[in-house]
Amino acid sequence: MLTVVASLIPVFLLIALGYALRRILLKQDAYWVGLEQLVYYVLFPALLIETLGRADLASVPIAGVGGAMLLSVLIMGALCLALRPLLARRLALSGPSFTSLFQGATRWQTFVALSVVGNMLGNAGLAVASVAMVAMIPVLNVMSVSVLARFASPHKTSSRATALAIAKNPFIWGCLIGIVINIARLPIPTPLYDFAGSLGRSSLAIGLLVVGAGLQLDGLKRPNAAA
Repeated sequence: MLTVVASLIPVFLLIALGYALRRILLKQDAYWVGLEQLVYYVLFPALLIETLGRADLASVPIAGVGGAMLLSVLIMGALCLALRPLLARRLALSGPSFTSLFQGATRWQTFVALSVVGNMLGNAGLAVASVAMVAMIPVLNVMSVSVLARFASPHKTSSRATALAIAKNPFIWGCLIGIVINIARLPIPTPLYDFAGSLGRSSLAIGLLVVGAGLQLDGLKRPNAAA
């Protein structure tokens, strides 16, 4: 138990620091929007490529771990979609609000997971986390983009536009590139791996700061019935 708490403390401190910085020092939205885009398009994809490319997948029961993670995501997504008519009818939940609820119920916080797993279990834990990322991240991003296009857009989004948004998702590309490097055992020069590793480590800290900056704790005072 103490190991778990010790692993979580740095994560919560980074989130708390991001929350404080947003309200005390870096108050302008432009700062955080820029950091968020940097993490989304550069730093986190580099983390995915480096982690998946180097992971010892042979030490992980891929079918069991990946299957359990994928099944849990699909079940939760199906449950949310099944409850959508009831939530709209009973609680007047709007389409955009439903997309937030859907993502909150299905998506996982990768920055927190990797930080805790790395601190607690080292390379073995990162190998398990890599299988989880491959199983969940592509499917979650496809589901989230599809739900956003269906319920949040004021106009009906074409299948082509939805497919294009999915195809341009940097998280999916990061997973694909990393797993190809791992499975094909591509001879990537060590300096390039170290370069991606440096970017990836930056993504964990900056990503958690951005998470903290985006917290809206006022909503806790007025909890939403649907949430």
